[in-house]
Amino acid sequence: MDEIKKPEKAKVEKDNPHAGRRERVRKRYLNYGLESFEDHEVLELLLFYTQPRGDTNVLAHKILNEFGSLANLMTASPHTISRACKIDIKTAILISLVVPTYQKFTVSLFSNKVEINDSRQAGKLALELLRGRPLECFFVICLDAHRRLIHCEKISEGSANETSISIPKLLETVIKHRADSVVLAHNHPSGMLTASRNDLFATDATVKALKAIFVDVLDHVIIAGNDYLSFSEKRIMGLKFESEEAEKADANKLADIADALEAEMAAERESLRKKVRDQQ
Repeated sequence: MDEIKKPEKAKVEKDNPHAGRRERVRKRYLNYGLESFEDHEVLELLLFYTQPRGDTNVLAHKILNEFGSLANLMTASPHTISRACKIDIKTAILISLVVPTYQKFTVSLFSNKVEINDSRQAGKLALELLRGRPLECFFVICLDAHRRLIHCEKISEGSANETSISIPKLLETVIKHRADSVVLAHNHPSGMLTASRNDLFATDATVKALKAIFVDVLDHVIIAGNDYLSFSEKRIMGLKFESEEAEKADANKLADIADALEAEMAAERESLRKKVRDQQ
């Protein structure tokens, strides 16, 4: 039987002129990691595994130009990526898997190791769960009696501006995982780091629902960009309505709190703008 000869390397590279570059990019990653990679090169490396031939460097530039940034791209849905960039769905799925995989990794680091016993820890975990998401999402973070993480679950997802809380699903999740206490978390994709009136009333309704099954709500964290707002830190976590009359009487109080928070954030933004102007 004649021996089957492997094609010569020169012939392979002639047939596929991009083969040499792919090998160089892989070796660069193996030797130095991603630190020295530009955003389009990170995407190019990923594309190697769904695009066996062709210039993935050009394709990576095209995809990034469509979405404007790596963050926008990797937080988009597979169908959105596929339609916008005219690429096959398996490639879009691979790209969209990066952020959820990292979020799963982060949650696993917290599980049964770190006590979520202050707003800083709650904010850190909420940032990892919600940062970069294009739609407003509401999560419940379930903790055991020692305030260690048991489970994180997305309760609802809405538009870019709002989402509603499903109290039945929230209760089902908390009971299923036998949580002793919880932290609530949701994001504001608009970038506005302030608690709205709806946020305040929704938090109160959630606290009441969980109190009925003897589960404490330790904090509600709002994520906007790379920052968080903690209801506990702002001392608005303990607001309670004991009767319909009290709820009506305190409605204006809640509105005043929301207005005060909005004014505080506006002042902070103006202060940052001033610092930027002074540095220029």
